[in-house]
Amino acid sequence: MVGLLAASIGSGRAITATGRYKIFPVVGLLIAAVGLGLMSRLAVDTSLVVAGLYMLVTGVGIGLVMQVLVLATQNAVEQKDLGVATSGATFFRSLGGALGVAVFGALLTHRLADTIPSRLAEAGVPADRIAGGTPTLGSPEQIGALPEPVHTAVITGFADALQTTFLAAVPFALLGFLVLLFLRETRCANTRRSTPPGRTSQRPSRRRSIRTAISGMARTMPDAGALPTPADRPVRDFRRPSHSGLCRR
Repeated sequence: MVGLLAASIGSGRAITATGRYKIFPVVGLLIAAVGLGLMSRLAVDTSLVVAGLYMLVTGVGIGLVMQVLVLATQNAVEQKDLGVATSGATFFRSLGGALGVAVFGALLTHRLADTIPSRLAEAGVPADRIAGGTPTLGSPEQIGALPEPVHTAVITGFADALQTTFLAAVPFALLGFLVLLFLRETRCANTRRSTPPGRTSQRPSRRRSIRTAISGMARTMPDAGALPTPADRPVRDFRRPSHSGLCRR
């Protein structure tokens, strides 16, 4: 999550400054593929620091892809289709997430049915030594309560299945990388550098807008000398306000 948030915020600020966004999901999917490959090397004796670094790399790759693709979708359609494009991108992301969880969850379960019994057989432990006679356990507490060498065989078999699952996800990241190479980039309009050099922006600043409005009001006011005023009342000059110089254009 640290890598995901940092990459999302950093890519967003870079896109705001440059108006370019295609490079981020392309590089992000390559980084995600590298991270998934590193995650497939997780073993029983992998330290938490190393596992955290592997997850950091994977998170950075995902962070460069997720929000940028939504921005690319929104930038590719007209304003009237903005809601449809955003909801469509969110829908297909949710659909892909649900499908991915189902596919890779089924792969992990299928591999566990092979890796844990094979590890138990290597340790010389019959499969019926596990509670319920099944190689799939419910909670980490149950696994931690297993006696040796059953405990080592189970966690080693789980690590073997997890390695296969992460390794199977690498081709999907590489496939996404190849697809994004053909992404048509439309430069973002609302960026700091969207105005060509030598030209001023069409949108005035808030202070300038207020100044222009006050100046217009002052110009439309009638001349003080044309107003019928009593002789005993001083004539106020509306063209020269004493509080500020906003109307001096």
